[in-house]
Amino acid sequence: MNNSTLNVQHNVTLTEGQISTILYIMEGYLQGSDDNEDTEFTKDCDDIFAKLEGVVDSYYEELKEINELKAALNEGRKVWTI
Repeated sequence: MNNSTLNVQHNVTLTEGQISTILYIMEGYLQGSDDNEDTEFTKDCDDIFAKLEGVVDSYYEELKEINELKAALNEGRKVWTI
């Protein structure tokens, strides 16, 4: 792997189950690992956790908002969005 390509971003489609597996494996690896002493490695891992957990959280927030809007429309209430 070339150092000049380490920071190239890629878009990847993963299922929630796959994300969960990655987080589970990372968490297991990091517990009891002496790699935690490497601050750059720890920061990279924290960033990965934040991004993967964040994308799942965002999905459920959007789903909740959609369901609330659908419920309001089904009840005949006016819905205002900005």
